[in-house]
Amino acid sequence: MYSYEVRSLASFGWPHGLGKGDYPELRDAMKNHLGTEYNDPAANHRAFSTDARYREIAERWLTEADWSATIVEVVTAATAIAHEIPLLGQPVEADQWITHTKTYLQQHGIAYDARGHGGPYVAGDYLQQPMSFSAQNDYMDDGRHRLTYLRLMERIGAGPSEILVKIEL
Repeated sequence: MYSYEVRSLASFGWPHGLGKGDYPELRDAMKNHLGTEYNDPAANHRAFSTDARYREIAERWLTEADWSATIVEVVTAATAIAHEIPLLGQPVEADQWITHTKTYLQQHGIAYDARGHGGPYVAGDYLQQPMSFSAQNDYMDDGRHRLTYLRLMERIGAGPSEILVKIEL
């Protein structure tokens, strides 16, 4: 079961290091910068808050991600749409959420599944598959890089302060 919710960026924990998987250059730069604290969520939080070099490294590599040019607009729009979905905040199976949001998107002429077909990342895509977290916010299943980028944008006043997320119950 899951709950799709709108939560503040500040309510989420910090990743166990950036650059895993698809971003090896970011991982290497962060390891060089943070050293042995690279995988420590508290060190990442502290560095984000107080260390301009940390933020420069994250921004440099994350702005190169294929989603970075539109993520603020996509997440902001999807979060606004989510407030119209009656299942928001209710325990549901993932397929229930996807079916319900698909119907809503079709009824309102809002694009979705564009990325799955090689197109741009659109609000309907994020509405159906938002970043996902554990109920205790101690595990981020998907979204560490997008969340960090949104935090960078929020810090400079160019990003949302709350976002739609999928919480594993």
